[in-house]
Amino acid sequence: MKKITILYSFICWLIGFQLYAQECAAPIPADAKILKGNVSLSATETGNFWVCDGADVEASNAGDNKYFVEDGGVLNMTETAQGKIYINEGGMATIESSSNEIYVAANATAIINGNGNTIYLSEDGNVEVGGASNSLDEEVCGGSLTFDYSEAPAGGCAGLSIDDLIQRDDFVKIGPSPSTGTFYYEILHEPLKKYTVFDLQGRIIQTYEPTYYQFEGVIDLQDFPTGTYFVRFDSDAYQIYTRVMIAKN
Repeated sequence: MKKITILYSFICWLIGFQLYAQECAAPIPADAKILKGNVSLSATETGNFWVCDGADVEASNAGDNKYFVEDGGVLNMTETAQGKIYINEGGMATIESSSNEIYVAANATAIINGNGNTIYLSEDGNVEVGGASNSLDEEVCGGSLTFDYSEAPAGGCAGLSIDDLIQRDDFVKIGPSPSTGTFYYEILHEPLKKYTVFDLQGRIIQTYEPTYYQFEGVIDLQDFPTGTYFVRFDSDAYQIYTRVMIAKN
C-alpha cells in the first residue's frame, strides 16, 4: 500500500509539473486579438488578448481570459477583470482584481493590488504585492517564463501577415538571401532607428541601434545556424519586417 501511495503521489506531481511547464512556455493561440495603442476592453469582451509593444490596455472584462503582455506593453486590469496574465520580459501589468493567475518573466513587472491572486515568478522578475491573501511561487517558473509564437497570428503584433510584411521593397532592400550569414540592407526613405532579428520561435537573437543617421549597413548572422530568420526595421515613420535565410554547407 505504501508503494502504491508513493507511486500515486509521484504521478500527481509529474502531471502537475507538466501542466506548469506548459504554462511557463505560454503559447500564444491563433485566435489571440492583437492590441496596439490605447485600448479599453469592456466587460463583455472575452478571449485571448496579445498586448503589443507600445500598447496601453485597460481591461474590465471578466471571464476565462488570457492576456499576453509583450516587451513594452502595459496592461491595467480593473477590479472586474479576470483571467490568466502572462507578462513577457520588459512588459508590465497592474492588477486591481482578485483570483487571477499571473506569470511574470525575467525583467517583467507586476503590481498586484487585488486579493487572492496566484503569482508565478521567474528568476529576476519584479513583483509588488499590495493586496491580501496573494500567493507567490518562485519555483514553478524557476528559470523563466517564455512565449511560444508557433501558433500565434501571422505577423504578430505588427498586425500584418509575414507575407505582407516582406513585400515592402519600397521601404527596405536586403540581400543576398540565402547567404552564409551576411546580409546587406538599404533603407530607402527614413533613417534607421533600430533593427531586431528574431528566430522562428519569436526569440530576439540580435538588436542594433545606430548612434547616427544611417540608411545602409550589414547584418552579421554568421554565428547562427542554417534556417529562416526575420528582421524588423524600425524608423520614426514605420516598422517593417523582412525574411532572410541562412544556408551553410
